[in-house]
Amino acid sequence: MEKYLYTAKQNVEKILETKVEYIPNTDKNKLILGIHEHKFRVITFTEIREANKGVIFAKIQNEKKVNNLPVLVVAKFIAKDIAEEMRIKNINYIDIAGNGNIKAENLLFYVRGQKNTPIPKVNKTRAFQEAGIKLIYQFLTDPTNLEKTYRELAKLTGIALGSVSSIINELEELNFILKSKNGIRLKNKLKLLERWVIAYNEVLKPKLFQKKLRFATHPDITQWQKLINANGEIFWGGEPAANILTGHLNPAEFTIYTFNYWTEIAKVNKLIPDNEGNIEIISAFWPVRKLDYRLVTVNPLLVYADLINTGNERNIEAARIIYEKELQHLE
Repeated sequence: MEKYLYTAKQNVEKILETKVEYIPNTDKNKLILGIHEHKFRVITFTEIREANKGVIFAKIQNEKKVNNLPVLVVAKFIAKDIAEEMRIKNINYIDIAGNGNIKAENLLFYVRGQKNTPIPKVNKTRAFQEAGIKLIYQFLTDPTNLEKTYRELAKLTGIALGSVSSIINELEELNFILKSKNGIRLKNKLKLLERWVIAYNEVLKPKLFQKKLRFATHPDITQWQKLINANGEIFWGGEPAANILTGHLNPAEFTIYTFNYWTEIAKVNKLIPDNEGNIEIISAFWPVRKLDYRLVTVNPLLVYADLINTGNERNIEAARIIYEKELQHLE
């Protein structure tokens, strides 16, 4: 068991002045924490911050559905703003310093202000920097791309030939790729998906961001569907794409991926620049494909990443549906 789990437990014991214990469990992969007569299903994370909160909130939401015990998050470090968001959403948590929020019948634990040092950033592997994110995207969206030569992959992704080789070697070291005489294949795909979603939203998507816009007038529920393509391909991501793919989500925030510049889309559709607007324009990063100027969605993998990143419960549920319908090849 990780040392920080014991440290967090000991700090909570000091604050509550009562015994807190990890309870033996027949399933070694499940950790149970007991406080008084209360039991909690523990899920652990090294750190929780803006970049990975969506993935973590999705895990918490899923755990609540499959468990008959309340969930308690234990982490080394939780960013202050994320801790407050977790408190508002009634997510039980404690960190290594003893900060936390736990609510149960006859039990209320809320502590903040205990000094906790953020985990220092170390040099990140190239596999989850810009070039690696683009290459992994091609593997996750189309497994047949694993059969391509390194030169073909370099052309497909627009990254250097040497980078393709280095990234694939790193993925092998990280246990995400298995090489054999028959070629390469992905391993631990769900973990790779999780790492990719976090890296995409933290590293690549901010570089692709162009502009925030808004409708000139308050849109009705279908106005977003009437946007006109502007001399090139534009693709729905996020909530609008979820609506198209699942029919279960009425979008409030609008994500557009495009090969164009934002001014063309704004001019044709009478959209107004606004830093607080609910339309975000993102540059497309995959190979250009002509689609007869139709409005379509981006690949479901990107829709999933957009939705998960929000940390919003309704979007996480839509992401789950998209995963089950469109991403089952990653099982």
